[in-house]
Amino acid sequence: MANNGLLFISNAAKAHNVCVKASQFIRKVLYVNIKESPEATLPVISRQIVNVYSKVILCQLMLKPSSKESKIETHHPIDVVLYDSELSQEANQLKQSVVTVQTPSEDTSAPSAAVKTYEYVALGGTFDRLHNGHKILLSEAVLRATKHVTVGVTDVNMIRAVKTYEYVALGGTFDRLHNGHKILLSEAVLRATKHVTVGVTDVNMIRAKKLWELIEPVEQRIKEVLNFLKDINPDLEYNPNPNIPDWPYVIGLAGGIASGKSSIAPGRPLNQTISDTFGERVLNSAGEVDRKTLGQIVFSNKSKLEQLNSIIWPAILEEAKNRVRALGSEHRVVVMEAAVMVRATWYHHCHQLWTVIIPPEERNNLTEEESRQRIGAQPSNAEQIAPANIVFSPYWSYEYTQAQIDRAWAHLQELLEARKQ
Repeated sequence: MANNGLLFISNAAKAHNVCVKASQFIRKVLYVNIKESPEATLPVISRQIVNVYSKVILCQLMLKPSSKESKIETHHPIDVVLYDSELSQEANQLKQSVVTVQTPSEDTSAPSAAVKTYEYVALGGTFDRLHNGHKILLSEAVLRATKHVTVGVTDVNMIRAVKTYEYVALGGTFDRLHNGHKILLSEAVLRATKHVTVGVTDVNMIRAKKLWELIEPVEQRIKEVLNFLKDINPDLEYNPNPNIPDWPYVIGLAGGIASGKSSIAPGRPLNQTISDTFGERVLNSAGEVDRKTLGQIVFSNKSKLEQLNSIIWPAILEEAKNRVRALGSEHRVVVMEAAVMVRATWYHHCHQLWTVIIPPEERNNLTEEESRQRIGAQPSNAEQIAPANIVFSPYWSYEYTQAQIDRAWAHLQELLEARKQ
């Protein structure tokens, strides 16, 4: 018996039955890859998610669209590759597509067993334009029946298209990830085309549960959720994080160099500790960071920029969170401004992200070379906008920019009034 296996299935409708059989030969985790494109069979796969996870304990149904050229990489190393009979001619190609095979196996076809027979056999499907896949399924049922076969044929209410969305969000405790969690997460992934956000409850939200002390640490729960999500579809973007406290309401403010963030909210100098790494010359006479001097050092040297980021980002984020908590006792809304908000993904710690953009050729008393270096080291306008809730551009008049801010602020007040106090 192998520890971990990867099972290739030719038809989504066969997933449940084939998984139950193959799971008998796997000790730990059985990955399941359906060769049909999920986009073409979303309703069938959606039903199979529940069927598979309800019956097979250690199964992970992979939802990444597959192609002949795509490679498959799993969190757990694969000991054996299995496939159903319809894929036997593609056996070598399937094995070669698995990057994380630990030890090749001489016999990688699904092990055969004596065919059991029953008086009554039941199966179901859409059976649209009866093809060979349907005939195999029906024939297998007839082979196992000694008296009666019941066939359920889906009607229009069961084959309605599954809607998909760019962004899907869900939440839960996800303590000791079980098949109920996997069904919920898989249904979310099936419906997402770009990004899935998972809110994982932290200690402040689980105290109402009985024996909450026995719940796994939030870091462990986040890790297990993320590993599962990346296993079933690594092509999506994921954001599993502890739920942000309800109050204060945190606005993340992002934008590139000279984009006008300081006209939306006041800025703050960088932490003085960077002088220990880059020298006292990066501090001005007032003891504040001379951003132009520091920029000349780090924006022309990628390794120095990464060094600065690795030293400063964690400290800045922690300090920002401390200040947010302190300000929360007196203010309902706190704005956290950072040029690296998007690149450092600090917006995950905010309720909303407001982004400020201008055309990249606009700059703030910088030479063309300095501007080019800095723009190349930061996300593009498109990347800044992608995760944003609201986008500003002070490229026009001051009055028009102020009108943008007033409109966003009025909308925010309506939202805050609707939130539970």
